[in-house]
Amino acid sequence: MRIPALWGAGARAPKPYRRDVLRLRAATEADLPLLVELRNDPASVRFSKRGALSAGAVARDYLGRSDKHAYVVERAGVPVGYAVFETLGGDRGEISIALAPALRGQGLARPLIETASLRAAELHGFEVILAEIDVANTPSRRAFRAAGYRLADAAPGESGLERYELRVASPRSAVARRDPARGPAPPPRAPPPRD
Repeated sequence: MRIPALWGAGARAPKPYRRDVLRLRAATEADLPLLVELRNDPASVRFSKRGALSAGAVARDYLGRSDKHAYVVERAGVPVGYAVFETLGGDRGEISIALAPALRGQGLARPLIETASLRAAELHGFEVILAEIDVANTPSRRAFRAAGYRLADAAPGESGLERYELRVASPRSAVARRDPARGPAPPPRAPPPRD
């Protein structure tokens, strides 16, 4: 499966992007060609921890593990990228994303990260979500910071990766407050009347 022609080379997607127009759905075997294409894009491979992966490796790593949760991110029913969350234990998870190459630099990464992170917090109970980002990947570092992630380690490790984290105090209430797809949060309760 190729990224739809709508997002082909030279195409510009409409701006501005809003988080409420992005939708996540669980990735399935039918999405494998899309996942492989996005995962093995040269820019994605350049900044990945493991290099290019075969279709079999992507299937095993993204679809065949109970501790990983892969989602296709869509805008108006068209795939624009993916987000994969790995459960690290307890209330901690780690995110990795890929965005369609033709959409990079158009302001979609931040809402993709926000939408995916909040949804993963709601579905999997994550209260801390980590992201390891290559120090040379300035656009990704900028997008994660804009999405609320903060630098967790003062200096990158020997691998050249910086660790960012997002803390979600109460995943379900945070999503209700911030996710327009779920509707507005209920109004705060008024204090009880005083006698």
